[in-house]
Amino acid sequence: MNLVLKNAHLVSPVDNLDMIGDILIENGLIKDIRSSIKHSKSIESIDLKGKTVVPGLYDMHVHFREPGQTHKENLISGAEAAANGGFTGVLCMPNTTPAIDNPVLLRDLINRTRSNIVDIDFSVCATKSRKGEELSPILSLNEAGAVAITDDGSPIYDPEILRRVFEYASQSGLPVIQHCEDMRISNKGVMNEGLISTVTGMRGIPSASETSVIARDIEICSFVNGAHYHIQHISCRGSVRLLRSAKERGVSVTGEVCPHHFILTDKNCIDYDTNYKMNPPSEE
Repeated sequence: MNLVLKNAHLVSPVDNLDMIGDILIENGLIKDIRSSIKHSKSIESIDLKGKTVVPGLYDMHVHFREPGQTHKENLISGAEAAANGGFTGVLCMPNTTPAIDNPVLLRDLINRTRSNIVDIDFSVCATKSRKGEELSPILSLNEAGAVAITDDGSPIYDPEILRRVFEYASQSGLPVIQHCEDMRISNKGVMNEGLISTVTGMRGIPSASETSVIARDIEICSFVNGAHYHIQHISCRGSVRLLRSAKERGVSVTGEVCPHHFILTDKNCIDYDTNYKMNPPSEE
């Protein structure tokens, strides 16, 4: 396939690229990028004025549900959905049935995804069966191809267990990813705790259920040389402040935010529309 994409807004931070320009594609591969490309009339061109072109995106938090939950999603359908949305790489979470906590299962999954249409990476459990009680064989999982450590959906409550996870992960160069929610505080709440939860009579979730976990985790991470801590789906101002402060102190920490937490607030719940019910909840 030979094609020229014209007048697109080209954005690529890695290449320090932010310009209006053209892209030449030959035999399905990008051949040239410049402000203006002259081409023969035999080559099809598409005017992309007003459109933005970026490199393939990477989603580092997906649930392809294999093994054990393929009635929801599977490796093939998930990869096809990712490609359709412009994502050329994804990181699968390990909260499957059984959980991805051993090298044999991980190798099987990796072997089954080698020829997929997008790059599929796998995170693995920090603790066996995501119970927070006994460490998974982190070093062996790293050798088998894991790229991150997490008990996704199940926060690690025991600080000593978490410290040991950081220690083993740092030896492997793997980030520790944490679902930051103290469920003893969130206590089956369904929306952000505040004025709207009071007005609607719905049980609220205090932001402290998130920030208390993040504050503790950052301190533990800071005492382990080479450890890197990544915070999943940040949802409140306090978490952002903790992240910023930790980075200023030199702690190796990053975070992610879901799109809906940028554009929705708890006010969307005023009419009891369950489309706005999520965990973690949108803040005020």
